[in-house]
Amino acid sequence: RFFSFRPSGDSGDWSLEVHRSITRPLARTNGASLSVGSSFYTNSNSTSFTVTANCYIKVVPDAPKSINWHLETATKIQPLAWLGAGRHLPTRLLILSGPEIRYSEERTRPVEVHVYVSMRHPESHKSRKHEIPMVRATDFPDPADQLFQKWFDSYEGLSSALYLFLTVLADRTMFINVRFSLAIQALEVFHRRNSPGPIIPEEEHAALQKVLIAAIPEGTSRSMREKLKGVLSFSNEPSLRQRLRALIKEVEVQFGEAPPGYSKAFISRLVDTRNYYTHYSPEFEDKTLEGADMHYAIRRIVLLLIALLLVRIGVPPATVREAIGKHREFKQLWDNESNPA
Repeated sequence: RFFSFRPSGDSGDWSLEVHRSITRPLARTNGASLSVGSSFYTNSNSTSFTVTANCYIKVVPDAPKSINWHLETATKIQPLAWLGAGRHLPTRLLILSGPEIRYSEERTRPVEVHVYVSMRHPESHKSRKHEIPMVRATDFPDPADQLFQKWFDSYEGLSSALYLFLTVLADRTMFINVRFSLAIQALEVFHRRNSPGPIIPEEEHAALQKVLIAAIPEGTSRSMREKLKGVLSFSNEPSLRQRLRALIKEVEVQFGEAPPGYSKAFISRLVDTRNYYTHYSPEFEDKTLEGADMHYAIRRIVLLLIALLLVRIGVPPATVREAIGKHREFKQLWDNESNPA
């Protein structure tokens, strides 16, 4: 923690102790050593006293690297911090330090390049600072070399789902139905990229497709024939309902339980709502999620993806489950079908 409070005698006053910069080794991976830490700064003496504390991730490569390497590494590490926090975390400053230079007979300092980043994201200055992170760095295996290496190795494969997920996590100003559609799409892409495989073997599907096309009645219009062929060409892809069931089954296998908050009825509401906002078919209009129900459905999807992603890179399921239990909102969404009170 950055600070601690202590009572000052019986006066009713409290003293605030701010801990100076703390650095904790985290992992050696991807040709670099990683550590996490905290630092703080204060304002000048005035009628009010402000202490600003920041978290940082320090990356020290084994050999000199280009600026592009550092920026790409930072870009890949930041989403992992978001997953651990369970929310958007803004990057406020990037500092690149170079070799040591001597500026007096006894003292040296590293050459520094300050990269000032203007955060234009609407959420970048609205982080809810009172929220505790879902998973802390201390919850990771020690050392976390394999975890981070697996993250770097799988980043490209996860990136398509990850970018959609991070958009949902960060932009709370977006129309809620758009956020819902992106959240569902993130789940679909995650399943497609990480659980590849058709419903039946491709050879069997090709033979079945041939039989079904041959069975199209004579006299069927050309447009309808083309429509049916198009549908059959994708018929070996799992449906959204099948993908959602498979993901919940994976959670059940990993965690030893099926979370009550993800019931069959909930999956049906997700499918009906996605279908309505994709096609705006009148038959789905009365079955869609709205208002608070849609908001918490998005939050359940966010929680599901966080849990799956963390377990996928090597965070023990027991650690993730314990972290969910400590997070007030996520615990209620995981354990109950009803929305948090």
